[in-house]
Amino acid sequence: MKNKAILPIVLAVLVAGVLLYHIVPRSFSQIMKESVDTDPAGVEVIDVLIIPLDHEPDASSEREPGISYTLTKGDPAFQDLMDLLSSRRYAPLLGRPEVQYICIDGQVTLSFDGAACLTFSGDRELRLYSSKHERYIRTGGNGEAFQQEILDLLLDAAARSALLAGHAVVVG
Repeated sequence: MKNKAILPIVLAVLVAGVLLYHIVPRSFSQIMKESVDTDPAGVEVIDVLIIPLDHEPDASSEREPGISYTLTKGDPAFQDLMDLLSSRRYAPLLGRPEVQYICIDGQVTLSFDGAACLTFSGDRELRLYSSKHERYIRTGGNGEAFQQEILDLLLDAAARSALLAGHAVVVG
């Protein structure tokens, strides 16, 4: 009789443990390793693509819309970005959000060594994906402000890079 009473309790504890494991916030490093098999510590290059909110597609244009550039490990903006991404905890979502909204000044896609990508546009969810995996994650606190902070850092890095190279930053 005692064994029959213990079994439902053990099962409930196991189910709660599994559910808790899937919703507990993780560090950026943990979420990258678990979600897309990429260790941020080993990333050497981050390709950045920023598509402004007010961008209107132009079929006649041969170039990518928005701002596109590369950060390498020796670049101070690379480390600033990695530090900013690592400053938050990320909760994995079970499933995919139904609707996504653009709530910041544009959509940002970060490609880590061409193996994994992180995309966001100010919505509560961020999309983390690779050729084999896809996961939606959420940051704690004010996610929109955090994403805007990342966007501002990236726009500043693009402007500094363009000034050093003697080029103008072209948007659109």
